[in-house]
Amino acid sequence: MMDKRCSKRHCEHICSAFRAISEDSQSVAGFTGQKLEFPVVVFDLNKEYDQENSVFIPKQDGVYVITASTLFFPGEDVAPQDFVVNLTINVNDEIALAGQNSLPQGLFSFDGLGTTVTGILQLKKCDKVEVSANPTINGAVFPKSYFTHFEAARVSSPLYSPRSHKRPH
Repeated sequence: MMDKRCSKRHCEHICSAFRAISEDSQSVAGFTGQKLEFPVVVFDLNKEYDQENSVFIPKQDGVYVITASTLFFPGEDVAPQDFVVNLTINVNDEIALAGQNSLPQGLFSFDGLGTTVTGILQLKKCDKVEVSANPTINGAVFPKSYFTHFEAARVSSPLYSPRSHKRPH
């Protein structure tokens, strides 16, 4: 019969992954660094994603792969012009990862501009991870799940790292 107690090795490798999407368009004002909302949880293996506030809060230290993606449409009242969409993944209100995409005026259309940021971050238990968009013009983020999503997954990693300054026992 299998021992139901949690072994130390098992507890160190608890699965952690989530994916959240947006099903509604979100207006985003230019130059605001506005937090994006991803209120629909597709899955959350360790109940670490707060869908009401669109915040990922890991329950354990570790190395995580994090991705955020949006499709931005300029507002219909915006005259054709060059514009840029900056997308950031913020940890504890500090930019940790950033992605940028631009559309020159000569290619300007109302078809939208996709921007994705992804990376590997070492997170601590209870870090607060959020996504912000900062376009240079007013517009909206398109709500399709294949364009607008936020997700993370913990990868197998040792407990000790230079950032944590703790060695395993």
